[in-house]
Amino acid sequence: IKILSGAFQPDEGILVIDGRRFPSLTPSLAQTQGIATVYQEQQLVPWLSVAENVFLGAEPRTRLKFVDHKRMVLETEELIYTYGLHIKPKQIIEDIPIAARQEVAIIKAIHQKAKLLLLDEPTAALTGSQIQFLFDLIKNLRKKGMTIVYISHNLDEVLELAQRITVLRNGQCVGTF
Repeated sequence: IKILSGAFQPDEGILVIDGRRFPSLTPSLAQTQGIATVYQEQQLVPWLSVAENVFLGAEPRTRLKFVDHKRMVLETEELIYTYGLHIKPKQIIEDIPIAARQEVAIIKAIHQKAKLLLLDEPTAALTGSQIQFLFDLIKNLRKKGMTIVYISHNLDEVLELAQRITVLRNGQCVGTF
């Protein structure tokens, strides 16, 4: 995950994305290539709102170059509605449950026009109904053409979601099924 997201540099090999070869990626290059990562510990700013987190680093501007908060809220509302989420754009991150924070991290990736979504142990802090909602969201994203790499130690989750499974043990590929 960290090599694909540009956080770490590979020791060897080449990354191939849409036919283009890269010796390594930076986080910004990974993002421009359509790669978004949702880590087990979400990378959200707790004192900002849902909308502010979704747009962080890409805030729309008014004609006078001020941050266009109204547009951020409206576009975030549209994403929330489109994907049937249970959050509000003006809610502060630290005031919402862990499952809702996961939703924010995912719609942030969608807003960034991600083509490849890397999910690292996304159900680690979720309960039964929250997990099912996340699974439905993942299936919806897959139907819309997003590629999802789902990393989990929970075999039941993997079997429910995966179209292809690659097993790694001690950094070595055991097989792809």
